Amino acid sequence: NGKVYDGNAAATGTLSLGGVLAGDAVSASGSYAFGDKNAGNGKAVTASGIALSGADAGNYSVNRPGPGLADTLAGTSTVTLAANGKVYDGTTAATGTLSLGGMIAGDEVGATGTLAFADRNAGTRKIVTANGIVLSGADAGNYIVNTSATALADILARTITATLAANGKVYDGTTAA
Repeated sequence: NGKVYDGNAAATGTLSLGGVLAGDAVSASGSYAFGDKNAGNGKAVTASGIALSGADAGNYSVNRPGPGLADTLAGTSTVTLAANGKVYDGTTAATGTLSLGGMIAGDEVGATGTLAFADRNAGTRKIVTANGIVLSGADAGNYIVNTSATALADILARTITATLAANGKVYDGTTAA
């Protein structure tokens, strides 16, 4: 049977018996395994520890069958963005952290993408988008993820310094400068 990636090579299946005489009660059971834990199509599944049971099982011996084929579908993971605020710098450049949810413990997977504010202007709770999200790492091929994520962050107004260059004047009885 096919399955969704779960981080292990365990498989399920059914053994069918050929050559059993009509009316005889014989069935088979065993354990099943994919060749590896990774996602993929048309992967070999082998049966081992095959045992016969039933009232007539003692009248038969069974050979080990060749592998069956099944798919291990990529698991679904969700990428979330935690965006960092910044001081106005005239650009839409953003920084933050992409986090993965729904991963199998111990899997080696990371995510990267391009982060940008919706516009370059100062303001609060501005939309930051991570686009082009891709996975990396030894187990990246076992997952599918969203290719974009959004979060909110602030662009603080930039503090500037004003310098006064005062002009002199002839006395006119006022404080006007």
